[in-house]
Amino acid sequence: MDSQEINDWMSFCEHKRSFELDHFSSMFMDLYLESLTEKEKSDLETVFSYIPNKSRILEKMFRLDFRADDKTENEITNLVLQDLKEKRRIIDSPSLIQAMDYGVNAIMSDEEKFAEYAGCELNCLFYHDMANYFVQHLSKNDVKFRALSNAFYGLASNAHLQWALTCDLLNLDLSFDNYFELYLIGVDYAISEKGIYVINYRELMGNEWA
Repeated sequence: MDSQEINDWMSFCEHKRSFELDHFSSMFMDLYLESLTEKEKSDLETVFSYIPNKSRILEKMFRLDFRADDKTENEITNLVLQDLKEKRRIIDSPSLIQAMDYGVNAIMSDEEKFAEYAGCELNCLFYHDMANYFVQHLSKNDVKFRALSNAFYGLASNAHLQWALTCDLLNLDLSFDNYFELYLIGVDYAISEKGIYVINYRELMGNEWA
């Protein structure tokens, strides 16, 4: 991690300097291109030393450095359903709830087709409702929490991962640990009118996937 960025973060948290929130949005972006060094682990501990609930977040940040074991389709399906069970506590759209109730329609191998489902109106509504929930909760907290949540998104440009880490950051009465486990094995999902479509990128990419 960049030493100047770490110094800026410390000054920001200690109210010695002011920065725009996006100043820290790339703080974790290239962190996992190779295995974490001892210095990078120490840097992460420094970053999260300003956060009361740091232990759970650090555990996840360190786990991102390791390859998780593959899971069966049944195990993947169960993780998806358990993640959605938790997220539907936030969702109040009848159309989204109905789609979730259909369950997993398919585990796909067609990236282009999956991209269509990911970009469909219902999945976009899902993202919108989830994002609104976190915007509301982050607005009630210290600005450093918003800066870190932005940095979580910058880690992999993945909103689900951002939400999973932000849940721990805010110590909410929610847990998206199931999605975190999906992310570790290269799995994602999208919600459509016909149910949930799942894609396993690790299976598609083979040894190219970390």
